[in-house]
Amino acid sequence: MSGKQMTKKAKPPLTITFVRHGEPGPYIPPHALGPRLTALGRRQAARVGRRLAKTRFDHIYASDLRRARETADAIVRFHPSTPYTVTADIREVLSDHHSATQKPRTKERRARVKRERAALETFARRVFHRHGLGRHILVVSHYCVTATLIPILAGADPFASPTLDHGHTAVAVFKTWKKPGHCIVVLSGCTRHLG
Repeated sequence: MSGKQMTKKAKPPLTITFVRHGEPGPYIPPHALGPRLTALGRRQAARVGRRLAKTRFDHIYASDLRRARETADAIVRFHPSTPYTVTADIREVLSDHHSATQKPRTKERRARVKRERAALETFARRVFHRHGLGRHILVVSHYCVTATLIPILAGADPFASPTLDHGHTAVAVFKTWKKPGHCIVVLSGCTRHLG
């Protein structure tokens, strides 16, 4: 090596920004896609949209539930050429996935948790398959999805992972090198755009 120390340049991580939906209105059956955003929720979504306006995303994903989709739409308007996918795979899930105190007790609830977990794992595999290192994607979804999906993406058990607190339109940033344990949460629960 002739006296010079050779250093290997680290590859940039896959960055995933998570945004929780804005404040939803009351649930009024039979709307399968849930409530729309309240007036406050629309203002929250507009503010997070402005906050992220200059961030370059390679892809934007949103839950198909109304409150998440309306929040994502407020962000997407600043990113008209960015691919945008609305998917049921990141719909709100039960807190049973990440709360050791709320393990599913009934057969029906265990079956639902199994289906939800399978959808989140499918989404995680899709993200890793479609988006390489150095890319940046946005996921607009729900509190329990973020609290469950980050450990899944990290190769960890959601029950053994700390729960991240997220208010409406809170932003979290997760970086991964796509290997179990090679990841970091660099921002969690940030709502500075609301202040």
